[in-house]
Amino acid sequence: MKTQYLFILAYFLFIFAGCSSDYDIEEGQFPTTPVNFEDINSEYDDYNSALPYNLYHEVPYLFSSNRNTNGEKFDIVGYTVEFYYNPDLEKVYFYAVESNNFYYNPAIAKINTASNELGPYITYSLDYLYDLLFYATDSSGNLDIYYTYNYVYEKIWKDPLPLNKINTDEHNEAYPAFNKTRDEFYFCSDDNDHFDMYKVNLNNSSIINWFDTEEVPQKIGLDILNSDLDEKCPYINRDLMVFTSNREGGYGGYDLYYSEFIDGAWSNPVNFGETINTEYDEFRPVALYVQNYTNDVMLFSSNRPGGKGGFDLYYVGLPFKLRDVVYLED
Repeated sequence: MKTQYLFILAYFLFIFAGCSSDYDIEEGQFPTTPVNFEDINSEYDDYNSALPYNLYHEVPYLFSSNRNTNGEKFDIVGYTVEFYYNPDLEKVYFYAVESNNFYYNPAIAKINTASNELGPYITYSLDYLYDLLFYATDSSGNLDIYYTYNYVYEKIWKDPLPLNKINTDEHNEAYPAFNKTRDEFYFCSDDNDHFDMYKVNLNNSSIINWFDTEEVPQKIGLDILNSDLDEKCPYINRDLMVFTSNREGGYGGYDLYYSEFIDGAWSNPVNFGETINTEYDEFRPVALYVQNYTNDVMLFSSNRPGGKGGFDLYYVGLPFKLRDVVYLED
């Protein structure tokens, strides 16, 4: 068992050791206009994706889809995603691999119910001892945030539990995320008659210890990011937050925005512009750092025309590299 754990740790250290601020070996570039992730989309709604913070050729990929019930209800679905850059064609290719041995299959089997499961979020503890999976379910009548985790020595996913520190009886709570130092927990809630984004401080507790404490966290509104309309789906990678909003001034429906964490505060939101946003809905963005590429990548969902049906998943290159190139776990 110890040997197996050391192998897993060595694998992550190998990946993390490859991260550097030296870009002399950059070789790839993600497309500057959104590309439909055709290999993974269906004729039904496919959205709300989750990946590790950093892409490394082959990664687990979770998302919400109503394909399993022919459009009736949403489940969490998972694949292994692989990608590569063809320098001759100057093009990135993404494709999905379905496997019975997919790492998250045991967790998915425990998560999916007769209700809707939405917005998965995967992460792990800073000591690499726990893999964690968050999501939202409306099994209580409104959306609540749940979590499950796997202790690497046991290799057994725990039965999902509600995050009662955050959930309320009357309102919807969904789309959890952590900041880069894991001492702030972000989510969105409609307890203000529309969706706003909030955070709570973990007070330097580890994620696992925070679950077990009786402390009731103080919910802090993100005033500089919120508007009079909906702000949803916060996702943070290093010093960048991406989210979706139907605020005024966009291109129609829900648009994607970003904010940078500068000098201890989030900056005013910036719309990603008409190259990425449309008059339709763009939803649940996930920004990822990728080694050896001139730009980083964002995956999101949209119901724009030209897809396979309903919401489809798309990928597009960010117009920048993520500012903080130190790995999240360093």
